[in-house]
Amino acid sequence: NTIAKISKYYIREIPTIFTVGQTFPQLLVPRPQSRRVTQLAKSRLKITALRMMHKSRHKRLRFERLMRLLPGNSDAQIRQRLKEFAEFQRKGDSSGWWHIKPGMDIPESELRKLATPEDVCLHESALVGAQRLRDAGYGDLVAKEEKEIEDEEDSGGDIEVLLAPWTVTKNYSNAVIGK
Repeated sequence: NTIAKISKYYIREIPTIFTVGQTFPQLLVPRPQSRRVTQLAKSRLKITALRMMHKSRHKRLRFERLMRLLPGNSDAQIRQRLKEFAEFQRKGDSSGWWHIKPGMDIPESELRKLATPEDVCLHESALVGAQRLRDAGYGDLVAKEEKEIEDEEDSGGDIEVLLAPWTVTKNYSNAVIGK
């Protein structure tokens, strides 16, 4: 109830996932091609890779294991991002493994700050919205620049586009502040 300034939380069942949150959006869902989504994808890859390395007895990682966990990324993308904090061992006993670069090891408390649960939910919401648009035949719209999309939304576009998570949260936020 926003008038009495009382927050209510609800638990809704989603197969194999439970989420807790408010029913009205508090944060804007970013567009799929935004810098925020790209940065979060990098952070999630880094978190996943470093946690896998920390769990390994020898603090190393096989590229193939990471690829299975991140099916939406290409080999080149993952390798490029891994090179920022890890190095590939070409010779010796550990050849074929990725190791954390000296001075790049991040403790678990710092890893948790790279991607908050709210950020992950926003990222997943953007990805789901983009996939729904692609499934509905709007694949070209997902790849367009932000200005082009805003022009189409303002012209009263299709209902699928108007119900994209980034559009709904933006419109709700604008309505709350009276725009």
